[in-house]
Amino acid sequence: MEFQCDACDISVEHDPSKNQMAMPRGWRMHTIKGKKFLLCSECGSTASFSDGIAPFLKELLHQKHGIDFSDND
Repeated sequence: MEFQCDACDISVEHDPSKNQMAMPRGWRMHTIKGKKFLLCSECGSTASFSDGIAPFLKELLHQKHGIDFSDND
């Protein structure tokens, strides 16, 4: 099964039946501005959310999905 990051478009093949993990290691679903996104281990890391949403992630989500962020997001 192919998984693709909703922010950076990296994709990986992952078979959940082989290691009993639903998603590749480190990948997570995040709800941002009321929408759900599948993010890879880089884009969805705790560092990307430690002090609000990281600027690089805001830019990627704006470019790909048209999500507007304020300075307070």
